[in-house]
Amino acid sequence: MASTTASQKAHLRSLIHELLLSPECQKIDFDFAFSHGYGYNRHKVDGWGYAHIALCLETPLNSGRGVSVRVQDETAEGVGASYDYGQNFIEVPAAVFGHTPIERRTLVHECTHALRDAHGMKSRINGAAGVPLGRTRGVEEEAEAFIAGALYLIYEGRAGGFTLATPTAPVFAAAQAIALKIADTPGALVGVGDHADLRKAILANKTYDKFMHGNMDFVYAPGPNGIKL
Repeated sequence: MASTTASQKAHLRSLIHELLLSPECQKIDFDFAFSHGYGYNRHKVDGWGYAHIALCLETPLNSGRGVSVRVQDETAEGVGASYDYGQNFIEVPAAVFGHTPIERRTLVHECTHALRDAHGMKSRINGAAGVPLGRTRGVEEEAEAFIAGALYLIYEGRAGGFTLATPTAPVFAAAQAIALKIADTPGALVGVGDHADLRKAILANKTYDKFMHGNMDFVYAPGPNGIKL
């Protein structure tokens, strides 16, 4: 694979930055509930959070406060893009990426992981930072990101005047079903029962089965550990 130039990396960062601040992405607003016990175990996903990640993209990675982008093609393994919690990298398969609705949905998905990383072991409810969140499970982190991506696609479809077809892949179909229910309710709570079918679809998906092995309690290592601003 040809190396990615500094100009190409800068363009990718700029594209993702603009995506995160777009009206469609800024409309995303929901609370995601976790299944391991406490009433305060909810994670907030909203425009404020995506603006935080946009700011991180403007910050040098070596400062310990930034998020960067690199090109790493893992499509042969079924991975369209990814986020590295340990190194704070958004990884995309090509230097030219993010120019179709599906690619933008993928970027929103990965930036939702970055948002989780920024919050680390804390949650944010009603604007208050520092609420203990505890260790979250990989399948829940993926479910949250799939819902965010589906919401983005709904909002882009409305803005662009195109109608969404029901996805054939069970993971995307389950995420879209949830997103359609909450798309017109800012701040909606997605409860544990609401995302049960999505979690099952993720665990059954061949990409995730390679490392989660159907284990609902699988956790990413390293996991979200915070991104300072």
